[in-house]
Amino acid sequence: MRSKSTTSVFAEYVSHSFLFSVFGRFIGFLRRSVKESFIGRLFTVAPSSSTPGFFSFWVKKLAISRRVSIPIKRLFAKGMTESFLLDKCKTALRALSGLRLSCFGAFYFAFGLYGSIGYLLNRFALDIGDVSSSYLTLGLISITVGGLFISSGKTCIEAILDSRILSYLLFDLFGIEKQRLPVNATPAGRPAIAFLIGIAVGSIGMATSYTALCLLPPILFLAYAVFLQPESGVVLLFAVLPFLSTGYLSLIVSFVLFAYFCKWICGKRVLHTTSLDLAVFGFGLLLLFSGFFSVTPTESTSLALLLFYFIGGYFLTVNLMRTAVFIKRAVSALLISLAITSLFGVLQYLLGVLPDTWVPASLLIHGTDYAHAFFDSQHALAEYLLLAFPFIFGMRSLTTAGDRRLGYTLMALLSGFCVVFTFSRIGWIAALIVCILLLLLLSRNAASKLLTLLLLVPPALALLPKEFFSRITEAFGLSGGLSSHRLSLWESTFRLLKDSIFGGIGLGEGALAEIYPLYSLHSLDNLSHVHSLYLSLALSMGIVGVLVFVVVLFLFFRQLAGYHRSASADEPILRVTATSGGIAVFG
Repeated sequence: MRSKSTTSVFAEYVSHSFLFSVFGRFIGFLRRSVKESFIGRLFTVAPSSSTPGFFSFWVKKLAISRRVSIPIKRLFAKGMTESFLLDKCKTALRALSGLRLSCFGAFYFAFGLYGSIGYLLNRFALDIGDVSSSYLTLGLISITVGGLFISSGKTCIEAILDSRILSYLLFDLFGIEKQRLPVNATPAGRPAIAFLIGIAVGSIGMATSYTALCLLPPILFLAYAVFLQPESGVVLLFAVLPFLSTGYLSLIVSFVLFAYFCKWICGKRVLHTTSLDLAVFGFGLLLLFSGFFSVTPTESTSLALLLFYFIGGYFLTVNLMRTAVFIKRAVSALLISLAITSLFGVLQYLLGVLPDTWVPASLLIHGTDYAHAFFDSQHALAEYLLLAFPFIFGMRSLTTAGDRRLGYTLMALLSGFCVVFTFSRIGWIAALIVCILLLLLLSRNAASKLLTLLLLVPPALALLPKEFFSRITEAFGLSGGLSSHRLSLWESTFRLLKDSIFGGIGLGEGALAEIYPLYSLHSLDNLSHVHSLYLSLALSMGIVGVLVFVVVLFLFFRQLAGYHRSASADEPILRVTATSGGIAVFG
């Protein structure tokens, strides 16, 4: 007979204690009170898939699909089927899958050789000091990769199928269907011609973007796969979200939107609309208006168009992530990127050395006092971590395998340390709220775990360095320091809101920098935001923007509550994702 471990004995002692019993009954009382309250009944709705939304109802009532949508779709579908350019692009991308791996090896070998020699000549022979070292770094990597591939007789698609890592990423994670790819493509290509093309492309890269041209072949193949299956593009967006700038992300959104539009025109995808979608679209229109009618129209309009454009990413997600399989793939991609970002953030704080971008030339980086990983600020990193953090516990609750549960636990600890190292105090508060909500909504033994968490807070605080306490006391000390600055800033903001409560002043930092000094009680230089989401919305879009945003949040939580209550037992990923997403947005 096996003896109980110390942890099991402690857990059993806590679970049978008087304090635990009282605490558990209190948690149960809160659950019943919330469920039976007006707010609880208000959020007790069926999922959106079972009841049509307001927009869908009137679309069906007015027969818009028969009168408008179907004729337009037929017109575009006819143009696409007869498009010479689109047909040639599809043929070229299919041919790329059948190229021999030796052609890729010759291409990259020549490409890297040209870049390395070009760097050495410019740096030492021509004495040009501002040449980026990325040419040499990428050149050496390309020569190594090309040398490994140049003797292979496999085709590109055969090499992908034989690779465990690539097969997992493309087929298991991104969900690309193997039967859609030209698996039996005829081998083609000549290494000698590929070598010459590599030299030509290398010369172009020295004058334009060497990194972009180096990644061009795999990007083209991935684009072809996403064009065949737009759902893979949404999963890709979740995977690369922390690592790419808004410009690159907008390009991916553009291509996925184009692929989805092509499938929808041909009748291979559907467009679902709910009341939440209508509210989000209305909020996007308000963003456009606040950009057009701004005190700095040029800057605000470009920002409004960018934000409105990224709202298209929301519609892509809700219309393409329709199955439990793809929802799980999207969450897995999010957690992989979260683990990488958390690891880099922790290393950045501990070592003070981390690249700000993916450009190899930026590997020599100055030290830092806080973690920001691949983001511009520690607050942006904390926001991303808190949005992705609840999904770790959601996925952990779905698995019974010990190694996977351990992996999710380690990922949660890593992300938690990264949040601490951002030194974002509002991030710390939000993280504490998120943890409490996770225990209450995802755990059956919430009372014991929450009580254990509260008991561990004092010793955990005792182990923290002094700088953490200074940040906390600075946050709650109202007599001076940063908190006094925030109070003064908000007082000035309310003065400004009295004159702009209905229409706002427009989007962007330029509009705020233009108007805020006229109402400021103190001289504040380089003010970029007012440290409050709702105040920022009120300043940018007026009270109407805040109200519409609140309506969006209400419809969002109401819809997630419906999924949480009615998700079937054979698809628990829907319930867990709804709960985790609601906690993330609330936090």
